[in-house]
Amino acid sequence: MNADGYNPVRLTDNLADDTLAKWSPDGSQIAFVSDRSGNNEIYIMDADGSHVVRLTHTVADDSHPDWSPDGEKIVFHSNLDGDYDIYVMDVDTPNPLKLTDNWHRCNCQYSPDGNKIFYQSWDSNSSTLELFSMNSDGSNITKIAHLGSSNYEPAISPDGTKIVYFSLRDDNPEIYIANIDGTNEIRLTYDPDNDYSPSFSSSGQYIIFHSDRTGNREIHRTNLDGSNLVNLTNNPSEDRWADWK
Repeated sequence: MNADGYNPVRLTDNLADDTLAKWSPDGSQIAFVSDRSGNNEIYIMDADGSHVVRLTHTVADDSHPDWSPDGEKIVFHSNLDGDYDIYVMDVDTPNPLKLTDNWHRCNCQYSPDGNKIFYQSWDSNSSTLELFSMNSDGSNITKIAHLGSSNYEPAISPDGTKIVYFSLRDDNPEIYIANIDGTNEIRLTYDPDNDYSPSFSSSGQYIIFHSDRTGNREIHRTNLDGSNLVNLTNNPSEDRWADWK
């Protein structure tokens, strides 16, 4: 749809669940997750919905894809080995390489320069889900400091200086933003309903997320300080996991 919520265009049409769409860096393709083969697999298609290609062929739950900034690789999480870990594969010759070996590492995203991957993982020290970063080859795993509690679905600003995510620390999902190292954290949403899955606009000017504050899940947009909240979708269906081109 347009950035103002108008002119939605349906790209896939089948009986399966097609979710978690992510634009390629040049906007020519979309990666997404579908269970059309019987379990969640990673697919790509052209921006108009044509030329669908299946990239993963496993019996596992392959989900949450993200493109490397050069458009040559896709990082994703999978429970192929029994627990959720992070994998990476080339788009042209997909042969997934496992980057992590620990329980519950998922919801991964590249930094804008492609040097790091940010994700959520179980922290054995605090017994909660926390946000981490690592080098794109899986080395130098670093916990993002000063966050605490259960934090989910990190997304990085286009200039690489900010991280946005949602947290359960107030007993319901709310959106937070912080510096890339976790300092200067600011809570953006204050609503008794659930706010999930934030990401930045391509300009870095806005944050989009989905929320059920209107009675069902819709896509919303806000400024970086939480002001000027706009409901972009308004229909009886569930609208989730938006990604900005």
